[in-house]
Amino acid sequence: MHSDQKNAAAQDDTAGMYFWGYGVKRDYAQAMKFWRKAADLGDAIAPFNIGAMYEDGWGVKRDYAEAVKWYLKAAGLGNAKAQRNIGRVYAGGWGVTQDPEEAVKWYRKAALQGDYIADLSLGGMYERGEGGLKQDYIQAYMWLSLAAAAKNEAAGGNSPAIVETFDLSIVGYAAKQRDELAAKMTPEQIAEGKRLAAARKQTPFQTAVPAATVADTLENGKVAFDFHDYQTAVKLMLPLVGQGNVGAQEKIGTLYANGQDGVNRDYAQAMFWYQSAAERGDARAQADIGWMYENGWGVKRDYAEAAKWYRKAADQGDYIAQFSIGGRYEHGVGGLKQDYTQAYMWLSLAAAARRDAAKYDFTIVDNYDSSIVEYAAKQRDALAAIMTPEQIAEAKRLAASWKQTPALAAAAKP
Repeated sequence: MHSDQKNAAAQDDTAGMYFWGYGVKRDYAQAMKFWRKAADLGDAIAPFNIGAMYEDGWGVKRDYAEAVKWYLKAAGLGNAKAQRNIGRVYAGGWGVTQDPEEAVKWYRKAALQGDYIADLSLGGMYERGEGGLKQDYIQAYMWLSLAAAAKNEAAGGNSPAIVETFDLSIVGYAAKQRDELAAKMTPEQIAEGKRLAAARKQTPFQTAVPAATVADTLENGKVAFDFHDYQTAVKLMLPLVGQGNVGAQEKIGTLYANGQDGVNRDYAQAMFWYQSAAERGDARAQADIGWMYENGWGVKRDYAEAAKWYRKAADQGDYIAQFSIGGRYEHGVGGLKQDYTQAYMWLSLAAAARRDAAKYDFTIVDNYDSSIVEYAAKQRDALAAIMTPEQIAEAKRLAASWKQTPALAAAAKP
């Protein structure tokens, strides 16, 4: 262990002694002092504990905004409990503007690291259809089952995380909520919820990839993917998936969607990973979800929902999504009114896109021609033949002035 890590651990232990009063008189000020020292040394637990002290007013004036600041620091270091607490404050609007969709994003990050309280929260939101999630009893049952199966944390140790606003019997509560939900589900839905829960438990997310090697690991995984070495791709990217890497999540989703070598086709798993990446702003995952809805893979076919997801991706510069949106405007499908000007604009943007050095995802070569950029140009030019000069001029103006929507901040930061 590096000397700074050892020092941080020592500071953390000392802070815990003061916080709990183990062998010394309980002193929140001293606990705060030593946790700040540990945080300065890069410890991931210390900033979470400082955030908890500010949230609950232990030795300091309760300050939700300050709590969120420290939770964000801990979350950036991969602390699942901090990620979960950020979800909770967004859900409740404590110290931040209430934002259920943002809450879902943070709950999901924590849940992917095995945080059972985040599991419970996600389960409830899926059951009620909150935070931008469609009501989905199967997903709700899965998350509640994971929470119910978790071992209850012992009420000991240094972290004040245990003495939060959640009851220690939360595992039992999750089981009760799951069983009540089951009464509203069909036997087939329950069976699928159980299958997804079992699959999630078997996924080896625990092996963390050091931050310094994440980029190289992801790139190697993508190379293995492109060369059809799917087993190696899975081996490299599964740990990244658990750490919330959107690029890895999108690729794992694609493996499940296509059922490649050694990976059984599973649309529910594919949609889960696509949503995990899409909610954090990954444009390709958003386009993938559009493709799932367009084809009715694992979901009820819904052209309007497909168009919604394609638009999200197109706004971020995904040229396949831009091509798809252009076609929908040309023909007036997917809940969009026929609009040749919009169609021309989107097809022009797709035609102008640079290719990804012939490295196409399998979602592209399924039903799309690999020369989609050239095809977009041909479709745009064919459309021009039935447009007025004024419409073409306006479409060109819109394409020239179009600006890519920045990806969500959450997509760039853990």
